[in-house]
Amino acid sequence: KQTPDYFKMPAFHSGDANFRIKTKSGGIIKYYTTISQGQLGLRRPDIDSAILKNAFGINNFNWYNNLSWRENLGKGWKMNLGMGYSTNHDKITNELQDANNTPVSLSGLPWIIKNYKLKRREDLSQVRGVFEKRLFGISTIRFGSEYWHACNSSGYNGYDTVLKDNYAAVFAETDIYVTNDIALKAGGRYEYSSIIKKANIAPRLSLAYKTGPGAQVSVAYGEFYQKPENQQLILSNRLGYTKATHYIANY
Repeated sequence: KQTPDYFKMPAFHSGDANFRIKTKSGGIIKYYTTISQGQLGLRRPDIDSAILKNAFGINNFNWYNNLSWRENLGKGWKMNLGMGYSTNHDKITNELQDANNTPVSLSGLPWIIKNYKLKRREDLSQVRGVFEKRLFGISTIRFGSEYWHACNSSGYNGYDTVLKDNYAAVFAETDIYVTNDIALKAGGRYEYSSIIKKANIAPRLSLAYKTGPGAQVSVAYGEFYQKPENQQLILSNRLGYTKATHYIANY
């Protein structure tokens, strides 16, 4: 016997699988997938009433996939390719009920927001490629690009919204060892988001100096950007990136 009042008993199922294949040149191809499904329904006393109940139910489905390929191309070149896809589905209901578990509809706050149905789906696809070239000694240069396609749809009590974004970026950085004690890392990133129709350029720079055995001094500068959250974008598509500028000194 359960103390919680379940009108839909919890049931969860999940599974995952993966495989790895080594290539003839010493590279490796890896794939991973995981899938899960769950549901439950639970009645609890409503926090704003002494006689009413709050009945909450959820049904969830989630599937994630990741495929990557790492390869040595020869002559100091390395390649990393990857792609992923994930989808998440939620069906959520919330309902006011009386002592006999009969639905109750009341006007005014807070009651009007306690009866709702929410259906939400989130899909994300991503592709990324990175190439690395050994320059001299252990100095290297890396460059690549990535592309995301995101589609988030939701329906709340019959009010539907869809957010789609095509996000693309190119980036490059280099590790230069001037001497055995001095290392320089310089790089930059350009990115564009279609949902806010804005681009940005993010430079990054750091310098490290080894002052002795087990000791190092370093300074770093970088700019970082982040898109608005989906709940903000539902309300307005005139928002821009959040920007953070970092200045770091370490010993």
